[in-house]
Amino acid sequence: MAIALELRRGTGMLPLPSGAGRLERLPVGELQLNNLGAIKASEGPGLVDYLVERHPSVDRDAPPTEQDLALPRREQATLQQLATEQGLPGESPAATVAKVHAFLLGQFRYSLDLPAPTAGLTALQTFLLQARSGHCEYFATAAVLLLRAAGVPARYATGFSVSEYSPLEGAYVARRRHAHAWALVWLAGRWRDFDATPPDWSEFEAARTPWWERIGDLWAWLNHQFNRWRWRETTADESDNRWLWGLAGVLTVTLFWRLL
Repeated sequence: MAIALELRRGTGMLPLPSGAGRLERLPVGELQLNNLGAIKASEGPGLVDYLVERHPSVDRDAPPTEQDLALPRREQATLQQLATEQGLPGESPAATVAKVHAFLLGQFRYSLDLPAPTAGLTALQTFLLQARSGHCEYFATAAVLLLRAAGVPARYATGFSVSEYSPLEGAYVARRRHAHAWALVWLAGRWRDFDATPPDWSEFEAARTPWWERIGDLWAWLNHQFNRWRWRETTADESDNRWLWGLAGVLTVTLFWRLL
């Protein structure tokens, strides 16, 4: 898999698919890996275009600790009550995951219009006990904490759900609205993805697409091509310079049109 990413001041978190086992063509000075499997690059150029080799058996995350069973003090009683009502205590980890999944998908709905928290309740308690609607952060948080309340180690994860192919770039693109949250659950000796958000969430996000998105896509593509030229490792020849002047002309005209 090839991934292109702009690094602000040469530093940034690297987006990686699950099972990423080898990175190639990544011209950065330093890589840092934390115990949750996230990788940070530093001392790099403004744009990197690197290759990722996947090995499904690779797991960068550290094994669970006591922290992966911790519950927030304010919501602890609510979570334990819900876990008991759903019959989670005493179940196997796999059965617990199935019950939490059925509970959240069967009795909750996805929504971007959230009511204010009820007086005396936290936002999560309002979601679980009253509103029963929210976006992916609520579903992921509820899934993680309900699993923990049942004694199953779980973690909160964020990233992107990449599913949109762009003919302009000839690649899949990750937009802001593709940002997503889900849970990681410890099953059979390894961490596994667990997404309890209703699958129609992407349709809700797509419905909010602005009319000028395609124009913005063209501008972003031109800017990306310019950055690729700017940060390329090889020395430009005469033909590269002609292409650059042509691109600069297009960028100037587009910028003038946007300002107008």
